[in-house]
Amino acid sequence: MNIRRTIGFVGAFLLTVGVFAPFLSVPGLENINYLSNRGIEAVIVLILAAASFILTLAKRYKWLWLTGSGALVTLVFSLIYFELRLQEVKVRVVSMLAGEPAAGAAAVATRSIEIKWGYILLILGAMLVMLTAAIKEKQKEKGLK
Repeated sequence: MNIRRTIGFVGAFLLTVGVFAPFLSVPGLENINYLSNRGIEAVIVLILAAASFILTLAKRYKWLWLTGSGALVTLVFSLIYFELRLQEVKVRVVSMLAGEPAAGAAAVATRSIEIKWGYILLILGAMLVMLTAAIKEKQKEKGLK
């Protein structure tokens, strides 16, 4: 198997595994994966991962631009959505608990919410799929073996 196909398969694999890996860490809860946190986006990424695997298997590398960039756009959208919602929650918590003794603890808890290593797998997978599309095939020169 050539390096291009290997990179494509690894990218598709990382996208698939990343959907089920820890995505968020929330105090008081277990780690949350991408599928349980962002259901429809996770399904889209899984479909794009499967398509990337099939396209790599079929050596249709140009189409990997579409699947890789689609996964990356979906992941960036999820990250932006997460950050906006987190800011909204922080503002709500501060306003609801203004003057209460628990306000400090609640602020610390909201600051403790963080993105976990599963997101790195997802981004890396999408980038590897696009890298597979970007790699050029070696052209055999005419007359030489």
